[in-house]
Amino acid sequence: MRAPIEMEDVPRPPQKVGTDLPIKEVEQAPALPPVHLFQLEHVLAAMIRGGAWEAIVLCIALTLAYSVMSFVHVQRSCLTHIGELVVWARAYRGKSKKDGVRLPFRWALVRSGPIGVDFGKHLYDRWTYFSKKFGAPLQYLCFDDSNGTMLEQSHFIGVVQRVLKEYLPDPEPAKMITTYSFRRYAPT
Repeated sequence: MRAPIEMEDVPRPPQKVGTDLPIKEVEQAPALPPVHLFQLEHVLAAMIRGGAWEAIVLCIALTLAYSVMSFVHVQRSCLTHIGELVVWARAYRGKSKKDGVRLPFRWALVRSGPIGVDFGKHLYDRWTYFSKKFGAPLQYLCFDDSNGTMLEQSHFIGVVQRVLKEYLPDPEPAKMITTYSFRRYAPT
């Protein structure tokens, strides 16, 4: 088949940017500084001891940072078993598609961060408790620990921002924190 091709229809690579032109800044979620994660671990230890329902939210925040998972995939996951260093999970719907279907995948979340708080075990224990209470495995990991209902992303980030505001010397940066801020921690 010898169809004519019009040259203006052929995609061309972008032109190089001149060095004398102004650079347009792209706004990105800030990576969470390590000191904030350490503070979250300290706060989490106290919350676990006190039985605060927000402890699960901080467990998920640390999971996002240390396991580099997206919040969406955490909310499409169930825990399968616990090991000495990690908790194993299975996301029932992944990102990549095969024949139009998003395939499930297995992943691991670390049990403890640098401070040594075993947030993975706390998450596993509470998730198991509500799974037994409801008679089936929860299909999400971020939940309200007072009743086992799933937390939306906006509620999750609101709780994290509120907790960070209370413990940061300058509470202003807490307002900029998003779920992506946790995922950006490990690569930086």
